[in-house]
Amino acid sequence: MLVGLHAVIDYVASSKEIMAALLSASLSCLGFLILRIFAAKPKLHYAVAHRAHLLPKNNEGKMFSVFSAEYMFFNVGRKLCESVEFGFNFPPQPFEIFPYLPYSQHRNPQNRLSITIHFLNPGESFKVYLLNSPTELPDITSVRFKGGAGKIILLEQQRKYSKFVGISVAFLILIGIMALVYAPIRIAQALF
Repeated sequence: MLVGLHAVIDYVASSKEIMAALLSASLSCLGFLILRIFAAKPKLHYAVAHRAHLLPKNNEGKMFSVFSAEYMFFNVGRKLCESVEFGFNFPPQPFEIFPYLPYSQHRNPQNRLSITIHFLNPGESFKVYLLNSPTELPDITSVRFKGGAGKIILLEQQRKYSKFVGISVAFLILIGIMALVYAPIRIAQALF
């Protein structure tokens, strides 16, 4: 069996036509995989920017509860997101979408609110502001678009560094990558 396999490999290696066909097929498969991985597609991310519970006083000096939240939605893909839809488990009292985008809303028989943004361009984002009193805010039950589901991401506030620090860190990372590539080559040269 092993001798037969070696004979086939030797025959294939000696035939230029077969090698050309195999090379062509493998390059086609590689090209297909590269196009599949890097193809432009929409990617919808969303995050909770903040949720707060405030206790202001009314004119009589009594405290009351006010809940606020801000959700952010981003199209981080390279293609248009169509029919961006997100739903709340119950309708919030007032809500605002900023910047204004054309949208439609409907309630289902369970009184859940669904809001649909007709499209979101690549790199575009919007925020949804909610305010509720005296009850808690509704949670987002689902986020989806034509072509998939939205992905929740975590947002944290971070210090903004100067451009000099950013360029310096990028330069040091580049030197580190070059060292990781160069060191094994030098070790292999020393051993062989």
